[in-house]
Amino acid sequence: MSISPPRRPWVVQLRLLLPALGLWLAVAACSGQPGHPPGDAAVVADGGSIDGVAPDGGADAAVLDAPIGADATIADAAMADATIADAAMLDDAPPADAAVIDAPSPVDAAIADARPPADAAVVDAPPPVDAGPPVDAPPPVDAPPPVDAPPPVDAAPPVDAAPPVDAPPPVDAGSTDAAGCPTGCSQSFAYDTLGAVAIELDATHVYWAIDDAVRRKAKAGGPTETLASGQGGVYALALDATYVYWVAWRDQTVMRRAKAGGPAETIASGQGSTIGIAIDATHVYWTADGEVRRRAKAGGPIEVVATGQDGAYTIVVDGTHAYWINPNDNAVARCPKAGGTVEVIATNQYYLDDLVLDATRVYWVTRQLDPARNQVARRAKAGGPVEIIVSEMIYGGQGAFSDLILDGAWLYWVSSNELPSHYVGRIQRAGLAGGTVETLLSGVDFPGHVAIDATDLYWTHPTGTERMARCACGF
Repeated sequence: MSISPPRRPWVVQLRLLLPALGLWLAVAACSGQPGHPPGDAAVVADGGSIDGVAPDGGADAAVLDAPIGADATIADAAMADATIADAAMLDDAPPADAAVIDAPSPVDAAIADARPPADAAVVDAPPPVDAGPPVDAPPPVDAPPPVDAPPPVDAAPPVDAAPPVDAPPPVDAGSTDAAGCPTGCSQSFAYDTLGAVAIELDATHVYWAIDDAVRRKAKAGGPTETLASGQGGVYALALDATYVYWVAWRDQTVMRRAKAGGPAETIASGQGSTIGIAIDATHVYWTADGEVRRRAKAGGPIEVVATGQDGAYTIVVDGTHAYWINPNDNAVARCPKAGGTVEVIATNQYYLDDLVLDATRVYWVTRQLDPARNQVARRAKAGGPVEIIVSEMIYGGQGAFSDLILDGAWLYWVSSNELPSHYVGRIQRAGLAGGTVETLLSGVDFPGHVAIDATDLYWTHPTGTERMARCACGF
């Protein structure tokens, strides 16, 4: 696109036109044809300086005046047919030695501002291409309205995980090392104990109860045997050398069956809600409907040992006394086995679940309420203060110790935490005097009951019974 130089002020343009007008009048007078000068008439400057620019000399070297304006035409009708070529004009002075040459034909009069040297070809730039009217941009497309993000989901409160003491995965029973110790700490033992509520051991077998049956399996392996079925609400077991005993709380019965086989025998019926059971050499003891009762193994009348014990639960016996826990009263109590005065051993014992005896003391599991702590407590049979030998903070106030057992110098128990969907637990132990708590197994879903012998520890859960080889697990 060509760029036009700036236009001169109108005064300057008028001053430049006046000499040209005079020249036109002179030519018209000579030709006698006004408005039609002779052909080839041009005004040539003889080497003059035009607008301060010195030419190189000669007609071709004349420097033309700067244009009056791009493509400017002279509006005066008198100038319409005249072409002023090579007109070099000094400021306000008529051209020197100007020759007048008739032009052959009228052409559009244009005042050429500047002409390049004769040897240079002038190529007019093409006129700018009309871009056309602007095209309206399409209207903006409305963005879709923002989508509200869903409200944040409240995260569940964190749950304290038990210390990770993960046992190796179960291995087939019978896989042993050169010394005869199982090659894995934890082994699957039985898979048909859904809902097991109790477990007991003798020298050769593991016995357990589910809701309506009593079963056993040889420790050495083999099939699971059902000793009794159709029992309404089996809750607790006890063993002696000859029989397995149980209570069925829905049936309100106390039952037994010989280990060697035969039918189940009824020791007592119509007993109300039977919960706990214990035996000694001569008698069977149980709790039901706020009382402690007993009957001789050989038969005879049912005897009431203690009354007024609403909620009496787990029961154990030694050579002289029967001991039980009473969650309704938050108390641990005892009474002579033949009956007599009830003695309260401890009060303000919350969430009571189980108790065991050694030669001189009574042990039980309980909970302190504020702050919430699971505890193992004990008291001497001869009397004295209650001692707390294990105390463990409970995360979120849920869960409890349960199923306390005693083996030699050690106490074992199940410690569970309540999660939103289930219980997860650990099997732990500590010395009889307390001290460091050892976690033998963690991450057990719905832990149930435990039992121990010289070589293995067994526990129940909803899908079966597991056992831990003491030699492989190091306890």
